[in-house]
Amino acid sequence: MNSHFTGLVVAAAVVGSMLGLMTLAQEQSIDPPRTQAVQDLTQNRTAHLPPADVLKMALDPMAADRMDAILQLGDTPGDLQQSVPRLAELTIDDDEMIRIAAELALVEIGLDGAAKLKALIDSDDPQKISAACSALKQTGGAAKSYLPQLKKLLNSGDGLKRKQALVALEGGGPDTVAAMDELIECLDDADFNIQCIACRVLETLGPDAIPAEDRLLQLLAEGNPSSRSWAAIALGAIGPTDKTDIAKLLAANLKSPIHVEKERTLMGLANLGAEATSVADAVRALMEDHSKNVMPQAAFTYWKITDDPELPLLTLGSLIGSQTYGDAAIELAGKMQSVATPLAEAISARLSDPEDATRETAIIALGNIGPSAAKQAPAIEKLLSDEDALIRYAAREALKQIR
Repeated sequence: MNSHFTGLVVAAAVVGSMLGLMTLAQEQSIDPPRTQAVQDLTQNRTAHLPPADVLKMALDPMAADRMDAILQLGDTPGDLQQSVPRLAELTIDDDEMIRIAAELALVEIGLDGAAKLKALIDSDDPQKISAACSALKQTGGAAKSYLPQLKKLLNSGDGLKRKQALVALEGGGPDTVAAMDELIECLDDADFNIQCIACRVLETLGPDAIPAEDRLLQLLAEGNPSSRSWAAIALGAIGPTDKTDIAKLLAANLKSPIHVEKERTLMGLANLGAEATSVADAVRALMEDHSKNVMPQAAFTYWKITDDPELPLLTLGSLIGSQTYGDAAIELAGKMQSVATPLAEAISARLSDPEDATRETAIIALGNIGPSAAKQAPAIEKLLSDEDALIRYAAREALKQIR
């Protein structure tokens, strides 16, 4: 299964907490509590086991319910000193699904898990350091708890160690600003991959990343397509400044022949929001792009810039059934939260798609839409008994938001 879950479920949880404040959600009637039979279906298959047995199963490549066990550690991790380092090691497993399940478990454990990674990050073993940094991104304790170690890695001159530290700092939160000098230096690295990851970290800082503006502008002008496009996203997150018309600069990259660069530039403009109204017409034109590659992101960006959902919803709705562009359209519709309620039925139709990734994306989108997608809850409930553990997990989380 090629999962889209990583990163999405975290956003879903945040969206879910906000939806109760929205008028549309308040007007939507909520179904009665679920029956015990349905509640039983929502339980993880290893929920009845002691944490020590769950951990043992999570580490056993031959265990039939291994994925359930890994996910269950997020809810009942037992001894964190035992479970968190093991989960960290699973985040760099060769199997993508194992990595995703371990990341989700660490997100659930949160900051309490960060303190249990010291032995790994202080190790001389590159694999253990990589595992620690990957886990720190998920627990959100990177900058707060481990900034000295991460700065040491950033200043090591070793490209691999720099990448590892940057991955950790993606989850570091506002405290990451204390590593600003090192982040700006990473923008000068000869390895464009390091430049791109540094841009991703700077995006998380938003306006606090303004000390990096000059170097990001240089990267936007002189970098390769990847580093240029990630610089556009970070500059959009920084927002307008007295020095630069960011919207105008980013709009120039919308003419790129490389659709990934156009798409990321649109993401930067979405970060700018209403500050990018001067380029709304250029964004709207891409909603009618004949290649369709950037249409979903153009629709979402146009909504973020104008706060007008009519045309974006029409565009996304026309793509939801597409095998090529449907996943992107569904994901971005979900990010529009309750505004995308008119698309809920069309998204629900993709819950029976043969592709696991499509079904997963549709589940998460409906969860993000929230209580106004309550009519789709029965279709999601059918997936609580799906053979795929990540599908079951997604369904449980979505129903929490919808109910």
